[in-house]
Amino acid sequence: MRLRNIGVLLLLHLVGLLHAQDRGTITGSVLDSSGAVLPTAKVTLLNPATGQKQTVDTNAEGSYTFLSLTAGRYSVTAEKDGFRKAEAPNVQVQVNHRTQIDVNVLRCNIGLAAWYFRFDDTE
Repeated sequence: MRLRNIGVLLLLHLVGLLHAQDRGTITGSVLDSSGAVLPTAKVTLLNPATGQKQTVDTNAEGSYTFLSLTAGRYSVTAEKDGFRKAEAPNVQVQVNHRTQIDVNVLRCNIGLAAWYFRFDDTE
């Protein structure tokens, strides 16, 4: 009986390892036009295939991370009061890869804003 329990635990552990191997990560920072970090910016991840959304706030260093993502295409949006909402559609998440998406925005002045994304797909 004890050997059977050990076998079941080992099998569950292996299934967990295999499950983790089909996942990827999206990480990045939200910065203003001078390169200063923007803490507490809201970053939203959308999987258009499933409609599932995840939202995180950037930390004190302006960074965010979405872990354990199923491989596929996602949309990433970033927003912060005083800045224009920015979107990066069609972000590809690959198995065992970390995709870096840094968002650079300009402060809204008289209702105008500009933004761009920098993509860096690292292993």
